[in-house]
Amino acid sequence: MTESLGRLCAAVPSDTPALAEVYRAAVQAAGRAAYSAPHVAAWAAYADAPAFAAEVLAGECVLIEVQGRIAAFAQLSPNDHVRLLYTHPDFMRRGFAARLLAHLEQTASEAGQTRLDTDASPVSRPLFERAGWSLLAVQTSLHQGLSFERFRMVKDLIDPGVTR
Repeated sequence: MTESLGRLCAAVPSDTPALAEVYRAAVQAAGRAAYSAPHVAAWAAYADAPAFAAEVLAGECVLIEVQGRIAAFAQLSPNDHVRLLYTHPDFMRRGFAARLLAHLEQTASEAGQTRLDTDASPVSRPLFERAGWSLLAVQTSLHQGLSFERFRMVKDLIDPGVTR
């Protein structure tokens, strides 16, 4: 694998501070396109919450490292739900998020999952749609007293005409 594609590997506890920085920077950079400044600040602040470290390492958390820096990370937790798909602004629009999503889809499929779901933000919804995910519902969630629009999306991992 070439260095430009980065190294895909499992996240470990010592990665947590760098994952928090990727999360914070991604939200601050990309969140402005979909949310107000107070929304972005509330969303980004989660990187500093005590629960972040425990949550990010729950389930299957994978990252892509480029020249010693974490470029992007994503999580499958539980084993049928994609969470925490974030790319550092220095690495955005280079295919890292799509690569992580494809990896999680393959991992879930190999583990016997037939369908994945996610709660996508307006920022990540187009990525999921390009990867063949379908919209189930538009939802609203509250975080720090602010309302956030989210998109419940799903993807079937097997062709309905194929039997296992």
